Amino acid sequence: MSFSSTPIAKVVIDLKAKNIDKEYDYLIPNELINLINIGSRVIVPFGNQVRMAFVVEIVFESEHVLREIIDVLDPTPILNEELLLIYEYIKSRTNSFKSSILSTIIPTEYLMDYQKEVHNIQGDLPKNLVGFFNKNNTWKLRKKDNLYFNQLKTLSDNKIIKITTTLKQKGSSKTIIGYRLNHNHKYKRIDNYGWLADIFKDEQLVSRIDLIDKKVSVSAINTLVKNNVLIKEDIRLIRKIKHDYQLIDKDVLLNDDQNQAFINVKANFNNYCEFLLKGVTASGKTEVYLKLIEEVLKKDKKALILVPEINLIAQLAMRLESLFEDKVAILNSNLSSGEKYDQYQKILNNEIKIVLGTRSASFVPLEDLGIIIMDEEHDESYEQRDGVYYDTKEIIKIRAKYHNVPILYGSATPSIEMMYKVKNKQIKLLELPEKALTKEENRIEIIDIKDEIKKGNYNIISTKLDAEIKARLTKDEQIMLLINRKGYAPYVMCKICGSVPVCPNCQVSLTYYKNENLLKCHYCGFEKEYSSNCSSCNNDSIKEVGIAIEQVEKVVKEKYPEAKVIRMDKTTTTKKGSHESLWYKFYKKDADILIGTQMIAKGLDYENVTLVGVLQADQDLKIPAYNQDEKTYTLLKQMIGRTGRTKQGLAIIQTYEPNNFIIKSLKKDYNYYYEETIAKRILSNYPPISQMGYIVVLG
Repeated sequence: MSFSSTPIAKVVIDLKAKNIDKEYDYLIPNELINLINIGSRVIVPFGNQVRMAFVVEIVFESEHVLREIIDVLDPTPILNEELLLIYEYIKSRTNSFKSSILSTIIPTEYLMDYQKEVHNIQGDLPKNLVGFFNKNNTWKLRKKDNLYFNQLKTLSDNKIIKITTTLKQKGSSKTIIGYRLNHNHKYKRIDNYGWLADIFKDEQLVSRIDLIDKKVSVSAINTLVKNNVLIKEDIRLIRKIKHDYQLIDKDVLLNDDQNQAFINVKANFNNYCEFLLKGVTASGKTEVYLKLIEEVLKKDKKALILVPEINLIAQLAMRLESLFEDKVAILNSNLSSGEKYDQYQKILNNEIKIVLGTRSASFVPLEDLGIIIMDEEHDESYEQRDGVYYDTKEIIKIRAKYHNVPILYGSATPSIEMMYKVKNKQIKLLELPEKALTKEENRIEIIDIKDEIKKGNYNIISTKLDAEIKARLTKDEQIMLLINRKGYAPYVMCKICGSVPVCPNCQVSLTYYKNENLLKCHYCGFEKEYSSNCSSCNNDSIKEVGIAIEQVEKVVKEKYPEAKVIRMDKTTTTKKGSHESLWYKFYKKDADILIGTQMIAKGLDYENVTLVGVLQADQDLKIPAYNQDEKTYTLLKQMIGRTGRTKQGLAIIQTYEPNNFIIKSLKKDYNYYYEETIAKRILSNYPPISQMGYIVVLG
């Protein structure tokens, strides 16, 4: 161990490989001592490369040979003390690479692109490489060029070429040219430009675009710049998120139950504690959120509000921006890289009071946090399972404890784990037992599909559901239909030999997408063209089996040709802004029927929907998982809650198993379902009574 009078930074290199998954020591040069802190991003030499690294500790002793840090990227560390606590927490509970964890915590836009370039020094190149070099004798390498690596290394060793790496941050600010008026100029012909005083009277900095819009010629601008009258200066341009919706001026008025919940949380603004706001669908949980945020802002604090999926962003953003205008930042994966960068910069610059986002927003570095709200807490999307695993609930607990502020979870169907903690006094329960705008309970009718078949109805729409859809269409009321299967059919099968096409990677059946004529794997993304010819018996006998959303859409459009139909699933929401566009189109009543997978069952508020239909409600109950009944109950109960927001609604549940416990529970209250389910969990020693993990073996 050697000691140093110069501070030493322990860093994590921005590389993801097992043999380098550790901290490395670098000397902090004198000129950077006052600029580098724990949490800073720095540039360091690493082997024969130059890489970005994260400073995770500063010490004065080291066992290693030390090299110096080249540069620092952040005047203010992008990883503050709070985020480093989260880093340590995730690191202690996963086997993910340290660099992967840090890359999960900070936005992709603050990571680096590494561009390798080959420079021709001597000009004597092998013939097979000459064509890759541009007129400047430079070749920008891409991934596919790795096959030339050994040849390039030999050329580099022989000083024929030089290989360099250029680092560039993935995200950056967008700027436009602006001008500032220099009052100390000595231009003698300034009297010819009398209009200058008027243009710069109210603004110190005016963009070039605005000057031209005010009929100022380009030649006049250039003359004034040349004579030091106008000083050129970049203006940062914020890439605003474009919305389809119009802002609404709606006051937040609380009923007695809502006000009681508000008072309870407000009384604990300066304490770490957890609340569950359990409110039936349409009980007005959002109104409580908004009132609490309003109160937090009065205390000059900030609010973090999380939703599980992108499709829930728009309706809450509309309410937040209507009330709090430009104090709101929105973060989710559907934003462009530039929009995400600008939203994050506004947060870092302390220009934002409220952050609304999906689970990744739980990492935003908010100072003076006053409350954390997690809507639809029961949703499993709050757990990230791909890449670095983390549970958003655990992340926000760390943050709430750090700031000593409350967490408010909201749900009409709390998770079994959440309610178990409530029963054991670990979380305080707040209830909204009634709808906010109507006292009428929704009617629920269970349709046995087997009975429909006995009556000769083989259509995917039951006789009852068909009659109710027609009745709603005549009254200009809206309908939502749930079928939780993507594609046209869950799988295809040979009617002669029984062969089912499967994914070569995952060995699961491929889903049929008729519109694209493709078979797709929903696990790894593998796809291939559909053919009716069986690869096993060579007969033209491959047919679709079962129903899925594309097929439902086709049937609905054929049965109700006068109806305007929208489909919302993964396929129709791939484009930027498509979630919001489809939501708002139905919200504005520009469509009569919304067909969707599980994404339409979560938290969407349509006041004109008076009928929901669930097709094949029991299709997931046979999946062998201890919590599959919970997932199914939550999905169906949430879907039922999409109807009857302002008056009594009707939910029609089509099933092959009308006597299944979960199906029968839909007509009873949540407590009945919870007591029965927790009893089974206790008997089987399943979570939340115990903890469960799983081991994945690959190869």
